[in-house]
Amino acid sequence: MKISSYLALLLTNALIACGGGGGGSGASTSGANTSSNIIQATTFLGTKTSAGSFTYYRDGSISNPVSYIYAKDINNDGVDEVFFVAFETQPNTQANYSNTSIHIFGWENNVFKEITSTWLPGTSNQVEGVGDLVFGDFNGDGKIDCFYLLTPIWILT
Repeated sequence: MKISSYLALLLTNALIACGGGGGGSGASTSGANTSSNIIQATTFLGTKTSAGSFTYYRDGSISNPVSYIYAKDINNDGVDEVFFVAFETQPNTQANYSNTSIHIFGWENNVFKEITSTWLPGTSNQVEGVGDLVFGDFNGDGKIDCFYLLTPIWILT
């Protein structure tokens, strides 16, 4: 199955877990039929366990669920990469605050795997507060650029 088939489902808030094209196993949705291999936008993203797969939290035990899923071809190879973006949930107080993150998955050597560090080195995938990713050609070079805020916007009153 080609990535284009996956992306068609992604646009309806679901992504067929990466099997077939060299990818590994996927994760079921939170509270959904565990025999399914569909990931919905409400899936909780955990750490990658091996090439082509990642863990997930079905019990809601983490406070940073996947808030947005994007598919964009950021490396101009004709195949979209997939962005999983988690933003802080409420209540957000100084006592319970923790950074959230952006994870990027894409195809390398016929394996669908996490490639976050290729595009967001170090801790640049860590996000404070709530925001959104915006894609466009901001510098006019013909390539897709990604804009996001690393820190929340504060308004002085």
